[in-house]
Amino acid sequence: MSTNGVTGSNVSQVITAELSSDDTRERSARRLAFTSLTRSDKGVRFFLDLFIVYVSVIIDFMGYTLLAPLLSTIVDQLGSGGFSDDAFAASWLMAMYGLGQFISVMIMGPLSDRFCDCVTA
Repeated sequence: MSTNGVTGSNVSQVITAELSSDDTRERSARRLAFTSLTRSDKGVRFFLDLFIVYVSVIIDFMGYTLLAPLLSTIVDQLGSGGFSDDAFAASWLMAMYGLGQFISVMIMGPLSDRFCDCVTA
């Protein structure tokens, strides 16, 4: 049975083509909305982007401020002996925290790029 020249065998192809063209139109409209900003809008966009970076840095340092007061308790539980051992254990813990952040960014960055439906300007 045929409807408007579309047979049953290629209905899925037509639907897929319509969906992809709608998706393409929507993405182009979003890109156009971000690229057609006036000069004052670009300044606002710059400060919004800068604000997001500052918030990210603040959240990052909050992790260090949460870990630093607990260092003495953690080092005591590890059973370190002298002062040099305590200093080594504390520096090792802080280094592992930074290394964990570094590794997680390399994993979560590409995942965010793949699964986030964000439009970059």
